[in-house]
Amino acid sequence: MRTIHMTWWPILAAGLIGWIAHTGQTKADEKAGFDKLAVSSSGGFAGTGSGKGLTIDAKGQIVTKARDKQKKGELKKDELDQLKKLVAAVDWKGIKASYMGKGADFFQDDLAVTVGGKTFETHISEALKRKDLPKELGALMEYLDKLYDGYKP
Repeated sequence: MRTIHMTWWPILAAGLIGWIAHTGQTKADEKAGFDKLAVSSSGGFAGTGSGKGLTIDAKGQIVTKARDKQKKGELKKDELDQLKKLVAAVDWKGIKASYMGKGADFFQDDLAVTVGGKTFETHISEALKRKDLPKELGALMEYLDKLYDGYKP
């Protein structure tokens, strides 16, 4: 009987190690990625923004908008990898709800990023330069500007 019980330990141990490795990998994957990212424009004299819009999902599907025009595409692997890296670098819990410049009637970028099922939002005035934002957020916004320019309709 004793021999039978001893044969189960390696199987149980292997299963436990596999479960722990899988659990750790899932948390690392969540940190390194995002579920969805969206930037839209609002504000201005009429309150309608510039008409710019950008949405990217975790697989790299991108949709850009310019007023009534829309374009769909897919990010290149290196673009998606860079975007994931930039999103992961931002301390989302430390990001302010808004970064407004001085003055009125400016357009603003409305950013919403969903990471691990939780959505973080911030609003950034066009009057602010990207370099005036927290470093990691500024780098992300610069990259999103670049992606928009490359994929806009």
